[in-house]
Amino acid sequence: MSPRALVWLLMTAATAFAAVNVGAGALYLVTLSLLVFGLVAFGSAWRAGDALDFEPDLPVRAMAGSEVRVSVDVRARRDAGPLLALVSDPGATWRRMWLPRLLPAEPVLPPLTRGERARVVLTCSWPRRGRHPIAPRALQAPAWGLGAWLHPVALPGTLLVHPRVELLGRVPRVDPGGTGQNRAGSRPQVTSLASASSEQIRGVRPYRTGDSPRMVHARATARTGEVRVRELDREVSRGSGGWRVVLDGGLSEEAFERALEVLASLATWCASTGRHLEVWTPHRLAWPMSGRLDEQLDALAEAGRLEVGWTFSEVWPWPPGAVLTTREVAPPAGLWLHVGAGTPPREALPCGPGQALAEVLHEHLV
Repeated sequence: MSPRALVWLLMTAATAFAAVNVGAGALYLVTLSLLVFGLVAFGSAWRAGDALDFEPDLPVRAMAGSEVRVSVDVRARRDAGPLLALVSDPGATWRRMWLPRLLPAEPVLPPLTRGERARVVLTCSWPRRGRHPIAPRALQAPAWGLGAWLHPVALPGTLLVHPRVELLGRVPRVDPGGTGQNRAGSRPQVTSLASASSEQIRGVRPYRTGDSPRMVHARATARTGEVRVRELDREVSRGSGGWRVVLDGGLSEEAFERALEVLASLATWCASTGRHLEVWTPHRLAWPMSGRLDEQLDALAEAGRLEVGWTFSEVWPWPPGAVLTTREVAPPAGLWLHVGAGTPPREALPCGPGQALAEVLHEHLV
């Protein structure tokens, strides 16, 4: 409660006490005026709840555990007074009337006339990936120094939160002398997890936005009447390299979330270095084939885990370069990346929670 509101409350209590015990008509009049003043003040604060419309600037993408700024467009239905602010909604109804702070640190809206617009920026954070609604907010309307009234504000739309991404750094350079060491002279050159592939034509498919015009198949286009392009076994230019990763089944909830963080970090690194990333998994994860980083992170943000058992190499569509799993026995092919919290087997690389991927995968990011 503000000092001004406390003074008004004490004056009202003293006047009422004196009016009851002394019986003076003037004191009754003062008490009545104070009561009317409070009703008008809180009535004005209550009426301010329908004066504004809020519309966030969506879509917004964020990373789990980090802060993101959300722009909110505010439009005045009628004249809105000063000191209106967007604050965190306390939730409890009894807390929406009296507030200890009348000038919060949250964004304070300027006075608006009818039809006028303004924009405020909210800072939000989400600890987990997925699609989440915007954090609950409330419009704080002051009651002429006696307190304030909070009106819950429903901000439409949802936010897409990506898994946490670890920056894997740049690719170590190998000295031109052929000694197999980098410039620091400490680590030898290591073969990439997934070698570069040649452009082998696998078939013909419909044209998709972003396809090169050079890949148009003239005969198939003329025969079907629709634009058809050649589909490559791996749509990667010669010598660019790439990753083929299998996300194993049988993962716990914690291991599955960590595996998605590893995939998000690899996707970001591949996009920054011009490499291609292919992912196969028995879980609910439709990996986009366009190669765009934003589409890949969106797919990881909405991926769902399925209660499935371990997958076998016979069902893999191709020999992988890396397998994300928590099994205790390493598969016959691929690099063993252990994403669980337990102790990994001797053949595995520890990539579980708390492990720095940049250190673990340093020798393999070549």
